[in-house]
Amino acid sequence: MGAILAIVLQAPAPSEDPDDVVEKRPGGSTVDKQFISSTTPYPDLTLLPPEVAIKILSNLNATELCLAGCAIGPWSEITEDDLLWLNLVKTEWKYAQYVQDRILEYSWDSFKKLYLVLDEAQLIFSINPLKGIEYLQHHQIVSSQANDIALYLHTTKKLKKEELCTYLLQHRLDVFEEYVKLEDFSNQSVLPNVYGSFWLASR
Repeated sequence: MGAILAIVLQAPAPSEDPDDVVEKRPGGSTVDKQFISSTTPYPDLTLLPPEVAIKILSNLNATELCLAGCAIGPWSEITEDDLLWLNLVKTEWKYAQYVQDRILEYSWDSFKKLYLVLDEAQLIFSINPLKGIEYLQHHQIVSSQANDIALYLHTTKKLKKEELCTYLLQHRLDVFEEYVKLEDFSNQSVLPNVYGSFWLASR
């Protein structure tokens, strides 16, 4: 409804000049200029109340949000809104929900930058797990405590299992112990199988 309203608001007023209404094309055909102008532009979200525009854009993922800001001029400023990026951070990295106070204490230029740092750390971890954790610690997102690292690893579902197992079993057994505590072992008989699956994945 909001998008339709924005398009209507952008529609030009009727013109009495035939040249302003009709565009002549080669071969003598004509096209209604008002029809073109009212159907081709993207809705200008700046014409909507800020909370409505934010609600619309909150349905986009990070890639879509960046593309919208680059491709659609009027949207460029609003797609940088901190509320949008903070919600994306909390949605894609549940770890951020647990350490929100610590993250907010760090002097981030924007939550978009925080998102990009978390995304880059994930990529680094997939190549070199030790470097990935060091990168997070450098930006004061993850501490050096075993339980804190375990919480990040346990709540970040996009990490590659092979690298995760390599880090836990070959580099930080103390983190592995904390990681296991975070698992739900309502059926204690599965515990040996969990240890076994980690060992096999690290081979």
